[in-house]
Amino acid sequence: MTGWLLAGAALAAGGVRPAGAVVVTERWGISRPAAGESSRPAAPCIQHPDTLVYELLPGEAGLLMRFDLSALPDKVKIYRARLFFPPREAYGPGYDVAAAHRLGDGQLRPAGRLKLIEPHCLWLDATAPVAAALTGPEKLALFLIREAPAFDKSAAFLEVAYEGRLKTRLKQVGDVKAFCRGGQVFITFGEIEDLASGRQDLPWGEFAERVAGWSVQGPISDDRRRELRYRVYRHDRRITPANIGQAELLGEVPGGTGYNTRLVPPKGEWEKKKPPVLRLAVEPGKPLPPGVGLYVQLAPAGAPARDRRRPQGHQVRSAVVLAVGRSAAGPPADAV
Repeated sequence: MTGWLLAGAALAAGGVRPAGAVVVTERWGISRPAAGESSRPAAPCIQHPDTLVYELLPGEAGLLMRFDLSALPDKVKIYRARLFFPPREAYGPGYDVAAAHRLGDGQLRPAGRLKLIEPHCLWLDATAPVAAALTGPEKLALFLIREAPAFDKSAAFLEVAYEGRLKTRLKQVGDVKAFCRGGQVFITFGEIEDLASGRQDLPWGEFAERVAGWSVQGPISDDRRRELRYRVYRHDRRITPANIGQAELLGEVPGGTGYNTRLVPPKGEWEKKKPPVLRLAVEPGKPLPPGVGLYVQLAPAGAPARDRRRPQGHQVRSAVVLAVGRSAAGPPADAV
């Protein structure tokens, strides 16, 4: 059967769990904020700070990124690696980044160009070069930036999902549902943290205090002390703790995605009239209730009409939504 079968509860919640290792996700970058720092970190929740070094190559060869991955265990299994550049919004076509390695004489040789993952275009796939880098004695992952818009170098980071162990686990989502319309899949789920704290209406003034900002895509999460995201995975088989590492990561969203941030009343009305933030509706005339998040999966650009009717154009038997969180001051707390 072609279609989507949604897991009603996340796999990491409660009793169903794999024996021993789990899928752990950590980040490598330049720095992380000190505890209690008031400003937003350039790169949020880096578990391995000061592991990224830049090297400007002579001539117009480009800018080299060098990630020290020596913290990873020997012979570790890599499930996924994603390279992020700021701002964490959709990238344009101006990014030309290639994996690279050094020859015996020290010369740098570029390898394959990193693929920008559609349809959201929020990260570059670095899985293969990271796995290859871990076979070397120094465990250095090299990426050559041949072309890119100007960016804050302290805010770029590499995220690696690998087989490991965790001491703590996060509460998980529930009541996952899917609606398919016009080449899109709308996935709703019960968030583990409600911006409205259970109230039916959340005034714009209070909403603004609980987020770092907003755009037409939705709220921008305040990640100074903790980062919380909801990830959507897909597999052509029923997703279980044993195969979640092989499932495809479709995308992730912050909390509060059920709110409509396209219609913003004038700030002068916030204090006097206390207008509530409107909520999006997946079904006509039925706004999402408080505490319900939304993820939208788009058909790939240029997909044939049959693929737009059947998102991604192949059999999808299982999908699952998982809550993942990180603390800026402590060890990672995301796993599946």
